[in-house]
Amino acid sequence: MQDEARFLDTTIHKMEQEGMPWEDPRVQKIRARIGNLMKWKQGLQEQERARFKEQYPDQPSKKEQQQPFAPPVSKQTLAKGSRVLTPSGDIAEIEDLPGKTAKISIDGKRSVMESDDLTPIPDNAEEIEELYEKVLAKTPEGLKSRMVDYLGMNREKNKVQVIFHDGKSYTINDVPEDIIKEIVESQYMAKTSGGNYIGKWYKGNPSVGAGLSQLLRDLQESRGGKGKEYDEKFEEVFSTHRYAKNKLKEKKEREKKENKKRKNNA
Repeated sequence: MQDEARFLDTTIHKMEQEGMPWEDPRVQKIRARIGNLMKWKQGLQEQERARFKEQYPDQPSKKEQQQPFAPPVSKQTLAKGSRVLTPSGDIAEIEDLPGKTAKISIDGKRSVMESDDLTPIPDNAEEIEELYEKVLAKTPEGLKSRMVDYLGMNREKNKVQVIFHDGKSYTINDVPEDIIKEIVESQYMAKTSGGNYIGKWYKGNPSVGAGLSQLLRDLQESRGGKGKEYDEKFEEVFSTHRYAKNKLKEKKEREKKENKKRKNNA
């Protein structure tokens, strides 16, 4: 519920930036939804889990260390044929619910997961998908990248952080600020044409992704090969927009398959 509320709050903020008035029915509808989601509140996370159990004497299990965070779900909310979100962010369909596990299908690939690890997709899934797609469509071309979700810099240490749309995050040390400035200002040109669920890119057009790709290639060459360009790597455990991104990605992939099928049948 908190994930959905955060996403809807961000959506309202972007609507306002685009000039949509506060009293617009669409804005009011989203505000009402946020209000319903946030009626429940908790304390200060049980006083920070009792100050992290007095400076963490108990180490988490290996499973807890590897598994991304997901909100707790009651098994009664799951049903055969329903769609769910897995801890890794994939959208799956439940094929069966034997005992405490669930047999699921992700793009035709079957697997088994614990029922408590699956999050039911909310009733307003299509609305969230459409809102996120509209936000991307309204974002000016120079202000979005099909490759990079976030690029940050610690100027005191010349350290760069990059987050890709799939949630993977890396830090890179010893990068001059002027290089990052050139990348952000899209002074590099795309070398290919293509597209993904975020949008399309064209050969010869300014591209943040092209600049970052060039930087990574240069670092691989100077630091001794692929994988050595990064200093730290992080796996996503939470993202406000992960659900919306997955929904839009699923929609685009479905449309691609349908178009291919129509061409084959033509």
